[in-house]
Amino acid sequence: MNTLPSVSIALFPAARTLASCRSFLGLVPIALMLTTQLRAAAPPGPRSRLLIPARQQFQLGGGQARDFRFVGKNVGPVAVQVQELAADGRVIERGTVASGQSAELLFGAGSRALLLNRSARRAKFRIDASLLNPRELSMTYGKLDR
Repeated sequence: MNTLPSVSIALFPAARTLASCRSFLGLVPIALMLTTQLRAAAPPGPRSRLLIPARQQFQLGGGQARDFRFVGKNVGPVAVQVQELAADGRVIERGTVASGQSAELLFGAGSRALLLNRSARRAKFRIDASLLNPRELSMTYGKLDR
């Protein structure tokens, strides 16, 4: 979870230096309270909406040097099948994400995540975009092979 920079980080070194100053010490509880409120109000990582047209697939990754993590929630009306196209060409069934379900999946180096929408309706995901680096992972759409 991303948090906003804490106000207390800047104040605590000064608190050690000015420990004898009663007026400053009166500010420490206020700084702690403000820090707690900032952290509680901090939004989660950046979110992005992923739409997968009917009878199409979304392809993420392929050829990258490191593993990558996909975190998302199916916020649409249809289930989405998830497969991994491994670097050696094997297709590995990873499961199905039903409407309303969340998924957190790790994909291997060089592999590609395939999100397949086999229905006649558009699929919708809300994904954690902070985990995806577009410079390292390709993102494309394509028709279903089968």
